[in-house]
Amino acid sequence: MTETAGPIGRSALVGFDGSELPDEAGRLLDEHRISGVVLGPGSGGTPEELLALTDAVQARGGNEDLPRLVAASQRGGALTAPGEGSTRFAGNLAIGAVGDPDLAYRVAAAIGRELRAVGVNVISAPVCDLATSPDNPEPGIASFGEDPAEVSRLVAAAVRGFQGEGVAAAAEHFPGAGDADPDLPGEPSIVPHGLGRLSEVELEPFRAAVQAGVSAVTVANAAVPVVTGRADLPSSLSRIVLGDLLREGLRYDGVVLAELGDPGPLGDGSDRVVEAIAALRAGVDLLLLPGEVASERRLLEALARANANEVFDRGELATSHARIAGLRRRLALRTAAGLDAVGCGEHRSLAEELAARSVTMVRNGAGLIPLRTDVGRIAVVTVAPPEDSVEGVDRGDLASALGSQRDRVEGFVTTNPPVGAEIADLRERLHDVDLIVVGTTDASRDPRQAALVAALHEAGPPVLWVAVSGPWDLLVFPHAPTYVCTYGPGRSSLAALAGAICGIAPFRGRLPVALGGLHPRGHGLSGDDPGVA
Repeated sequence: MTETAGPIGRSALVGFDGSELPDEAGRLLDEHRISGVVLGPGSGGTPEELLALTDAVQARGGNEDLPRLVAASQRGGALTAPGEGSTRFAGNLAIGAVGDPDLAYRVAAAIGRELRAVGVNVISAPVCDLATSPDNPEPGIASFGEDPAEVSRLVAAAVRGFQGEGVAAAAEHFPGAGDADPDLPGEPSIVPHGLGRLSEVELEPFRAAVQAGVSAVTVANAAVPVVTGRADLPSSLSRIVLGDLLREGLRYDGVVLAELGDPGPLGDGSDRVVEAIAALRAGVDLLLLPGEVASERRLLEALARANANEVFDRGELATSHARIAGLRRRLALRTAAGLDAVGCGEHRSLAEELAARSVTMVRNGAGLIPLRTDVGRIAVVTVAPPEDSVEGVDRGDLASALGSQRDRVEGFVTTNPPVGAEIADLRERLHDVDLIVVGTTDASRDPRQAALVAALHEAGPPVLWVAVSGPWDLLVFPHAPTYVCTYGPGRSSLAALAGAICGIAPFRGRLPVALGGLHPRGHGLSGDDPGVA
């Protein structure tokens, strides 16, 4: 008997935003027996509202006795846990700057406990991509660093932390896209390395995740020509990548996820249907569908017709669905923590510990740190968050953080990106202050922020440069004499940084990535060191 449309829905998770389950999404869950949902950045509200939302998801589905998968992104970078009130930790790169697997485990366990409390049972983490390319905007501070052995230790600890709290970890993005060339519109990015390099570097954190018992792996959309022989074939559509490299090479038998691109305002087309079919035939178990619910209905109906016409191998589909059912069954065995776990004092203290242990002094050539007591007027110049910044980021204020430790601190905020007139005005206005503190975010990819830093160094007063979201900004102005970094814009990170700048606490972090002549796991330069060439 030909299999009906229903089972193919088990190969999908549908996405939506908002604090309530849309009626259309609920009907889709029922009619196609969808395995679960993906919460968007705008999902949630209060912990009570988020729990009500996830309960509504679980209430749909008729007589199925397995819990639905409720997935969320909490990648340890710009993307944080959904809902209000959850503890906001610095990026994973902060954990890399500490280099402590126990800390990685405790942070992951805290995140998992809070997610489970509000009904989330799958997390898009840990990020296994290595931060080996400053030109690649991904993974940024969501990576643990660039050294495969160090990152592997932290990845394994994070997997155990998440899953010990009953949240399935989904390691991403296989086979490792940290060093992928940026993609062109309509084309996949390319991982340019040979098999030897892939095995020894990019695959090592995934190997550690598999050995730690990771429940799921998210495959990248990047192409790996050395494996497939093609520069236009994403890994998510390649049987060689998913079969030979992942399942056989790493002996992985868990669930494989892949995100199907958002169809955008033009809706679905045949290309997207073909992509979905190709991904399932290549070995993807679960498609993450982020588009509008009406669009995803059309896609699922097309997949159901393909299934009815025996486009998919029946045995392979049955095996895939058994893997998904096994994951759902295991998640049903865990009891959730109460809502009082969300944002609790213990977790906030842990976030402060991570921040305090990770702030990093890269260079103190001018001897500005710790700030002397006779430093008078301090101007703090920062760049406003971008208009498309992710919701829910716990952004602190560098001027306020420093002002809590010192008097006569005045803040100046530029547009994003800063414009030439602003830069010239600040250079003129700040020529007579005693110290300029400039905070940048991703200036390594923003020439306007680089121009701002250069202009402030020419203004006259000494400059203390703070990289707020990772250490790579130094590469655009490599001769800056004083440079410190934190690993995210959160309040705890900026408070810890201000304390270290003022000498209240030491700088304890170490660079988890190389910056020219500065190498991972080594302290930054200080004193009279000439700095990066």
